[in-house]
Amino acid sequence: PRHGRLGVMGAVTELTWQMLSLTNVLNACGAVALTGAFCYFLVVFWTSVVTNPIDADIRVASFKTAIMSAGYGGVLVLFGDRIWARGDDGSRILGGVFYCGAAFACPV
Repeated sequence: PRHGRLGVMGAVTELTWQMLSLTNVLNACGAVALTGAFCYFLVVFWTSVVTNPIDADIRVASFKTAIMSAGYGGVLVLFGDRIWARGDDGSRILGGVFYCGAAFACPV
C-alpha cells in the first residue's frame, strides 16, 4: 500500500514539474500578456460607445472586436499547438487550456 501512495505522489510531482518547465511558463506568461492587451483594447473600443451610443460607432466597435477576437483565438491556438507538440503530459494539459481559451475567445 505504501508504494501505491508514493507512486501517485511521484506521478503528481513529475506532472507538476512538466507543467512548470521554462517553455511552458514562458508561453503561459505570453498568453497572460496577450489576454491583458486584448482586454485593454476591448475597453478602449467600447468606452466611446458606452458614453455616446451612436449606431455607426457600435458597428465599428463590433467589427474591431470581431477581428481582434479572431486574432486572439488564433494566437492562443498557435500557443497550444506549440506546447502540445512537446509531447509530455504537463505540456498537453497546458496546450489544452490554450485550446479552451481560444474556443471561448473566438465567439466574442
